[in-house]
Amino acid sequence: MGRNIKWFSGIIITIILFFSVSLIAGQCPPYQKLGALLKSIAGWQAEKCEGMNMTGSPMGELASAHRAYSKGGKHLEAQIFCGIQWAMGTWAPFASNFQMDSTEEFIKTTTINGFPVGINYHKKDRHGAIVVCLDKDLQASQMVRGVFVLSFENMSWQEALEIAKKFDWEGMKKLLKQ
Repeated sequence: MGRNIKWFSGIIITIILFFSVSLIAGQCPPYQKLGALLKSIAGWQAEKCEGMNMTGSPMGELASAHRAYSKGGKHLEAQIFCGIQWAMGTWAPFASNFQMDSTEEFIKTTTINGFPVGINYHKKDRHGAIVVCLDKDLQASQMVRGVFVLSFENMSWQEALEIAKKFDWEGMKKLLKQ
């Protein structure tokens, strides 16, 4: 997998580790069920889906699944995170609806099919991430229990967003509520 996707994943993990709000997590589904939602993408070579469930952490419960894809020089990594502190840490950069467009970077928060979606794109290196908040109700609570993340490399954010839309966000949301 590309260096930039690993770098972005490292930033996400760092944000999560420093996000230390004490919250009580609900039950997360088995990572195998999350992984089943990370389907193959037509025309892309997919690696084996991997994941984990974790309990007893000071950061709360976690279930995650991830799968890497490649096509020519393009790379994707699809991830699902379940667990309040983990998901909130991932969503945190987009929570304030901050938007920016510069010569170097594009950041935007929008809504697609009823889901809050964050876009982070580094223009020069053509990499970034699409983050979908799977169960956030902006009016009722600021708690985020699950997110879907599509990290991408060597493509536009628009192309990555179209690929992200091919995943079953509604199915992910339903699985998190079981």
